[in-house]
Amino acid sequence: MAVPEGFLRPGEEAPQGKDILAVEVGHIEGYRIIYLQTAANWSAYSLDLPGIYAGGVTRAEAEKRFRAALPGHLTPTRYQKAASV
Repeated sequence: MAVPEGFLRPGEEAPQGKDILAVEVGHIEGYRIIYLQTAANWSAYSLDLPGIYAGGVTRAEAEKRFRAALPGHLTPTRYQKAASV
């Protein structure tokens, strides 16, 4: 399965050498999160939050790690604003 158009940043290439089994979309703190499943693991990222990537054996683990990385990535003011959405 290929990564659908609109799920990568301009100029970014899809993961090479990995067969993507599923692509799912969720939301955390008002941001769209993209989850990719391969045979080995799940990964989570957001086009709106460059620099945060998380992985895990399950989607739930990838989501938990993404949530854990979010506050450290955002400034306190921006995080408070996002949390109130």
